[in-house]
Amino acid sequence: MKLLFFIFLFFCLLFIRYKIKKKRRYNKDSKLFYSIKKFPKLKIIDLNWRLISQEAQNLSNKIIANINLNFLKNSENYLYLINLMNENYGWLNITQGNINNFSFLKWPLIYQEKIMLKNCSFCINTCILLSKLNGIKYAGFSILKSNSFTYPIKCNSNVKYYIGLNISDKTNCKLYSQNYSMSLENGKSFLFNSSFENYEINESNYDRIVLEIEFDLIS
Repeated sequence: MKLLFFIFLFFCLLFIRYKIKKKRRYNKDSKLFYSIKKFPKLKIIDLNWRLISQEAQNLSNKIIANINLNFLKNSENYLYLINLMNENYGWLNITQGNINNFSFLKWPLIYQEKIMLKNCSFCINTCILLSKLNGIKYAGFSILKSNSFTYPIKCNSNVKYYIGLNISDKTNCKLYSQNYSMSLENGKSFLFNSSFENYEINESNYDRIVLEIEFDLIS
């Protein structure tokens, strides 16, 4: 009987150990924010944010298409977008649900690892800096107009890098995910897991501009 008891106890301990390891793996994969140290090469973006900001603020105001948010996040539509960007330069007006008020704009520079040459020609220094990074799925500038918000979204590429380029009021310009919020400010960068639902609110009276870069999930 004692032998059976110890055998039973042994398998119980093995099972508990397995569950603990599984939980640890889950927590690691489900991490919400990552340290910039995970991508040390991003330091070159941080150090040159003023140069990048200047190029972003000098871009054309041209809008070339209205793209629904759900359409944009679906990687199966990448050929349409690549062809569109190869033939044109300018901003994409991101429509959200039934909202189409030109409040959320994107200037793609890299999409599905393809360089958007026409858009890059307006911000050459930024694209040179981006070329020094590996594994980029998407990179581009993003504008959220004053007193606007984005709909909650999950991205296919799991890790997104944000750096503020033109943030006039950091207290009223934030990104939200789960039960956390991150203030956006000039020259401040952070990495977050965009496979979780996230959204932004700009309650300030000024437009906000950021550079966003999407990578695969950090292992």
